[in-house]
Amino acid sequence: MASSSSSSSSKVVVLKSSDNKLFDVDKKVASQSHLLKECIDNMEEKGTNDVIPLPNVTSDILTLVLEYWEKHADLADNDNNNQELKQWDDEFLKKFDYATLIDLTMLIAIKDKSVQQIRQIFHIENDLTPQEEADIQNDNAWAFP
Repeated sequence: MASSSSSSSSKVVVLKSSDNKLFDVDKKVASQSHLLKECIDNMEEKGTNDVIPLPNVTSDILTLVLEYWEKHADLADNDNNNQELKQWDDEFLKKFDYATLIDLTMLIAIKDKSVQQIRQIFHIENDLTPQEEADIQNDNAWAFP
C-alpha cells in the first residue's frame, strides 16, 4: 500500500487510484478537495470508512496532487507562510512536463467545485435521465451527501 502522511494525527482516509494503488491520507489533506470532503463527511455520517475510488486519477498523478495538498495543508493555516508557499509552488511546477501540467491543472480547476459547476466549466451536457442519475447516486451513495 502506498502511503502519504501528514504531521497531523487526525483521521486517515484511504484513496484508491485508477491503477488500484491505495493511499492512506490525512483527512485534513484530502479535505482540500471539495468532492473528497463531501465523500468523507458522508462516510462519517453513515459511520463507514470505505475506500474512496478515484477511477480517473493514476497513482503517479495522485502522488503529485497529495504532495501539493500536504504542503498547502501545512502552510496554508498561517498567513506568514504565503511567500514561502508561493516559492514552493513555483519550484513544484518547474519539475513537470507539459502533459503532467495539463493533468494537474485540470485537477486544480475542479478543486472545491460541485458536479454541476464542473459540468458548466467544461461545457458537459448531462445526458443522463433522472432515473439513471438516481441509480448512479444510489450505487455510489458514499460520494453524494
